[in-house]
Amino acid sequence: TGNTVIKAIAVLKEHNVREENIILSNLFCTPPAAKTLVTAFPK
Repeated sequence: TGNTVIKAIAVLKEHNVREENIILSNLFCTPPAAKTLVTAFPK
């Protein structure tokens, strides 16, 4: 569902990391999870 990644990004943002500076690397991602992630963090 992408919820773990969303939580991880939220924690980074709480520590003042800009979305533009976050790089996500993963092996597998479902289309719904990708959509959820891009919707939550569009940058």
